[in-house]
Amino acid sequence: MTGVQRFFANNRNVLREAVLAASGVKPSAAIFRRAVNRDGNGTVKLTGAYTGADDATFDVEIVTDVSATPRVSSPVFSGVGNGLLSGLAVSPATPAETFTVRLADLGSDTTPAGVELSGVMLSAKAAGAAGNAIYIEVDDSGIAAADMPVATLTDWAAGQAYQVGDQWDFGGKPLQADGCLDASTPRIRFGNDPQVYRQYRKYEDRQWRYYLTPAPVRDIPEGTVVRQVTGSVTVTVRDGVSTDTHANIVTVYDLLSAIRTSSTLLDVVGVVSNDCQPDGTGVTDLPLRTSSWVLPVKTSGSPYAKQLDALTVAPTAPTEVIKVTCVDNDAIGYEKWDVKGEVSGKLPGAVTGIDYDGGVLSFSIPRHQLESTPKADVSWEPAYQPRNTGEEAPPLCIRNFVIGAKAASKSITFTYSKRPSSDCGCDKAVPVGKLSATCLGLDKEPDMATLDPAYASRLQNLYDWRASFMEKNTYIFGQIVDGVTLDRQLVDSVIGIFSYWLEQLYSDSTALGLWDAEYAKMKAELNGLVAAKTQTVTGWQTATTYDSGWVMPSETADNGHVYLLVGGGGGASGSAEPAWPTDGTTVTDGALTWRDAGPRSSSVFVVFNPAVVYPEWATNRTLTLNDKYQPTAANDNGHFYAVTSGGVTGAAEPTWPVDGGTVTDGTVTWKDLGLRGTKYSAGSIVQPMSSNGHSYIALSSGFAGSAEPVWPTDGSTVQPPFSEVTWQDLGFIRDVRMANQSAVDLSSSSDIAEFVTRYQAKMDALGITVGIVPGKSEGSNNGSAACWSDPGGEYWWTSPGYLPAFTNRIWHSVKRNSDGDIESTQEFALAIVCACSDKLMEGDTITVSIDNVEGVAKTYQLGDQFEVPVVNASPVYLSGGIDGDDTHTWFVTGNVSGRLPDYAVVNGAEIPYSSGGLAFTIFRKGLPFALGDQWSFAVEGGQFKWRKNGGAWSAAIDIPDSAVALSDGLSAEFQPGAAPSYVLSDSYQFDVRQPYSANHIRQPDDYSWRWGGAAATVTVDLGATKTLDSIVIGRHSLPIGAVVTVEGGPDGVAWPESVVMTWRAGVMLEMLAVPWNVAWLRLSVSNATDGAIGWWWAGEALATEYSAGRVRLRRNYAVTRGGGVNPSSLYAGRGVGGEVAWDTFLGQSDLDNLLEMVDHIKEFDESIVLLPHYKHPQDAAEVRVSVDDVDIADDYQFQPDTISERQLSITLPFDAVIK
Repeated sequence: MTGVQRFFANNRNVLREAVLAASGVKPSAAIFRRAVNRDGNGTVKLTGAYTGADDATFDVEIVTDVSATPRVSSPVFSGVGNGLLSGLAVSPATPAETFTVRLADLGSDTTPAGVELSGVMLSAKAAGAAGNAIYIEVDDSGIAAADMPVATLTDWAAGQAYQVGDQWDFGGKPLQADGCLDASTPRIRFGNDPQVYRQYRKYEDRQWRYYLTPAPVRDIPEGTVVRQVTGSVTVTVRDGVSTDTHANIVTVYDLLSAIRTSSTLLDVVGVVSNDCQPDGTGVTDLPLRTSSWVLPVKTSGSPYAKQLDALTVAPTAPTEVIKVTCVDNDAIGYEKWDVKGEVSGKLPGAVTGIDYDGGVLSFSIPRHQLESTPKADVSWEPAYQPRNTGEEAPPLCIRNFVIGAKAASKSITFTYSKRPSSDCGCDKAVPVGKLSATCLGLDKEPDMATLDPAYASRLQNLYDWRASFMEKNTYIFGQIVDGVTLDRQLVDSVIGIFSYWLEQLYSDSTALGLWDAEYAKMKAELNGLVAAKTQTVTGWQTATTYDSGWVMPSETADNGHVYLLVGGGGGASGSAEPAWPTDGTTVTDGALTWRDAGPRSSSVFVVFNPAVVYPEWATNRTLTLNDKYQPTAANDNGHFYAVTSGGVTGAAEPTWPVDGGTVTDGTVTWKDLGLRGTKYSAGSIVQPMSSNGHSYIALSSGFAGSAEPVWPTDGSTVQPPFSEVTWQDLGFIRDVRMANQSAVDLSSSSDIAEFVTRYQAKMDALGITVGIVPGKSEGSNNGSAACWSDPGGEYWWTSPGYLPAFTNRIWHSVKRNSDGDIESTQEFALAIVCACSDKLMEGDTITVSIDNVEGVAKTYQLGDQFEVPVVNASPVYLSGGIDGDDTHTWFVTGNVSGRLPDYAVVNGAEIPYSSGGLAFTIFRKGLPFALGDQWSFAVEGGQFKWRKNGGAWSAAIDIPDSAVALSDGLSAEFQPGAAPSYVLSDSYQFDVRQPYSANHIRQPDDYSWRWGGAAATVTVDLGATKTLDSIVIGRHSLPIGAVVTVEGGPDGVAWPESVVMTWRAGVMLEMLAVPWNVAWLRLSVSNATDGAIGWWWAGEALATEYSAGRVRLRRNYAVTRGGGVNPSSLYAGRGVGGEVAWDTFLGQSDLDNLLEMVDHIKEFDESIVLLPHYKHPQDAAEVRVSVDDVDIADDYQFQPDTISERQLSITLPFDAVIK
């Protein structure tokens, strides 16, 4: 009788002392150098994957320092550079010798151009001097700065790290825990200072400290407005051929990163880090500027001189201080300012409140309101002319009296008088000539040679045109002297306007361009007066030189026509008068050619008659006989067509004939009726439908086309599409008279001054673009044009020095200046009121007295000044690029061979050295070589021997240049050192571990047998025949699907016994149906890639005579838990534990067997496999006896004399082995 429990401990394992041989093990790389005993400088190491079954020891020993195969020692460098000597080798016949390779000539290196940016070097990709052509430009037009509702309350000194107090909070966010700035921290500027900062704050010493990064680079004055910055810059890199454009650049990191990833021209030398901490490249705006910029403006004078608005400078403005100084504050809000640069010199003046552009810089000086209103005592006294009896003098009063900014104590008498006739007003007269500053002792007249070229060239052109105009509007014919007087007076007035405004505008390039355009338009308009609506034309004369213009036949040959010179200008007429044509054709006259320009009367001119517009063709349209249509716009050919056979048009437009033929279209037949338009004969003269003042002559006969031409006005010809007629511009329509008749373009009653306002108005508009308001020069206007107007009427009030006032109308103190323009004196305003103005008489007066004037104040004061420091900037060029020969010359010398050929090395094109049996190559690295840098090495040899596990030594082997195979997959590598590399008796010992040996399966520990591939076999020699009743795989990591077969036999050749183990994740156990008696075992695994077996047990299981009285199993989990409520846990595995107990049913022999098992597992600290019931192998579990003391009880208290009579009890508690 036998109990059901089975115990599998290693004291009963027949494999424990057996000899195992595996088909293979997983290779091991666990190689350790154990001991070295050497005098040489070389080293030896074992390499490869160890395939031996067990741990091993290898010894390597040098047996001689000579050999038939030469080797070279490691080169030893001494010097400065950090380059490499690479590929050092010797030919087989090279004798032992020591060599030196010394740098004797540096040559000249090719150096790339570069430029430093925030501590990082930008280097040209192009080698040498070519990189010096690379330049960097920054376009900051994408940057915007908007005023924030905050300004500095006190100064912030340059370099001061932080400020304390909420008044310094400009939106900066707290510094983050990792030291980085918050991404939403705003970018800010202070006033006009271009430096961009980021603000952050830190809570230190129980208060917030407000920092700027970078720290202020310049003093920030009290009262400086803080501005929030948005947008980005665009950086362009050019070399004259290629262009890199990097858009959306904000920080230094943005640019460095963009260059590193995409630039074709530059390399970044150094680390590129998106450093988000203060002063880091990831939060510092790009400081690079390549166009001129402005430092903070310094102000002095009154409190009003605080800042300049919209201040910008030209991209190439020079480095200088430009001073803007108040020189005239008479007109409050329109003060005059002198603008002068240290380099630019005197610039055009500026005016408060008007945008200024002086070329070098532009700005606006803000206007300020008066802080107080002027006050004064005002009284008035009327005085009347004597009246007839019964005539009443009407009451006169002053109303709406207001004191102005320039008021002063005075008395003003207004006299009621009749206004002069408008027919003889001063504005009807136009003065001729030019005022001379020299004659007035005011200034020296400018010399044309000293004038600005832009001004001088235009002034010259203006007066050249005037001279030409005057010549053409006057003439001498025989004893007749004539001209167009009013035309010439008109042009003189216009020339005066244009020359005045040229002087005002020439320094502003934009305004100057507009002046050019208006000048061209004016010439085009007034050139018509050269031979305008009425022009004197002389009769033809023999042998006379004609440059251009017109003639009429002589009196004897007159036919009423006029003729235009169209060829041979500058030549002479013939000796006989030609036969003048009257059909618009030409006639030859000596060297000249004349064309008939038609009758000498505008009454014969007709207006151009365009073609009739017919409906356009369309699909699926029903048409009847004689319907007329024209092609669609896309297929228009100038013809029109009639229906000769009615019907419905087709789905597609036909191909229209142009030869008078027909074409079928659906069920419709069309006939070509020819070109559309009016037919004209050659010589016909027309004027446009919308007159431009010109007439045009037909040079050919035919139809004139379907649309009116775009008429030229420069004497050229035009032939519109689909027209058979070519038209020539004849100039202005003319009523030509005989030579003794004087032409009058403007009648004596015409008002030249009124016409001149056509050009004065255009110049006034131009003046506004540079801050010159109409009515004032040099931008000094105070709005005076709107301060006085003439309502008309027969009477007004006059006062010396002022323009007239009018009854019952608000009047401001105004006068005319030296230019005749209206100008406010800014003294006072009033209204002379009279309810019965019809009772006023000429000579009535009212005297206004102003006394005790107070509160008259200015805003800007004379001498107020803005100092604008301009810093010139330009594209940043790379520099330092050098084209060198890049050749280093090295001397190669042997202590036996002497001087060998020199080694010349070109950087970047290194060629190996080969001479005297030596071969090597030198490469340069970051640190450059210096003269005298050298390598030394030796040609040497040697032999070695080796052994494994203290066995026999191998034969002597030449030390090779490459690894030499030893055994079990291992090789020895000899690495030379400084000479000598190896010395006789140098020895090296290595321990090689095999953690995957098959011997590991003999005991239950943490080591396993592993194999390479999916299958392996281990064969076991038991040494004698053993009896087996069970087989256990106690530990394994075999994958699902793995097949394990165990076979047994008598001799290791035949295998009559066999069992296939059932795969289980834990213990795999098979109870043999019939015990085996075998001397050999073989275990085979397949389908077991990456598998391992840790413990294989075979033998007879321990069983007691009686089953245990109590067996308890317990499922154990290895879980590590944290603390607190609902702690987290870490799961490590699970297993089965419990206890097995025998109560009084255990005999002495069974106890002895159990204690033998316990003794063994405690001695070797091993686990066992517990099977609760031999018929249920799936319940097998690996366990450990959980106690170190075992209680044994006897029901008879160990009293029986015979051991066999004892009734024993024992309890074995077990802990799970977690898996």
